[in-house]
This record gives sequence, C-alpha cells and structure tokens, in this order.
Amino acid sequence: MTEILIAITIGIILGCTNILSYRAKEIGNKISKTALFVMLWCLAAKVGCDKEILTQLGRLGLQSVLMAFAVIAGSFGAVWVVGRYFKHSIEDIKEMESHK
Repeated sequence: MTEILIAITIGIILGCTNILSYRAKEIGNKISKTALFVMLWCLAAKVGCDKEILTQLGRLGLQSVLMAFAVIAGSFGAVWVVGRYFKHSIEDIKEMESHK
C-alpha cells in the first residue's frame, strides 16, 4: 500500500510541475486509463472464473454493494479534493503550453 501512495504522490508532483509537457501528461493519462481498464477486466475475469466466489456472491450481497459504492464515492471525493487543490496549477500549465 505504501508503494501505491508513493507512486500517486510522485505522479501528482510530476503532474503539477513543468517537468513534463502537457502532451506528455495527456499520453500518460491515456496509458493509465488503459491500464486501469485492463486491471478491472482481469479482476472481473478472475471473479467470473472462481466458482467459490460466485457461490458466495449471494451471501456477500448488500455488504459488498455498499462497500463498492463507498470505494467509488471515496475515489470521486479524493479526485475532487485533488482537483480543487491543484486546479490553478493545471490551468497555469495549460495556459503556458498554449503560448508555446
């Protein structure tokens, strides 16, 4: 978990500095989205292939759904907070890139 938080922190710092061009950041964004979709697809395939998980899915039911929604809400909340905090930095970077 520590490695994930470090990677996210480094990504935020790199994203808000002028080390990478705006185009490089757009490419990184596309790569990360693709990696996320592949990861989610692999997770869904794993769940679909595991008969034990499928048989216990009904028992997990409401608790699993609530946990999933809590994770989604927490993710959106974190993105919103980071977006608001770094909004001016992002706009400054876009403006600087458009003047080049």
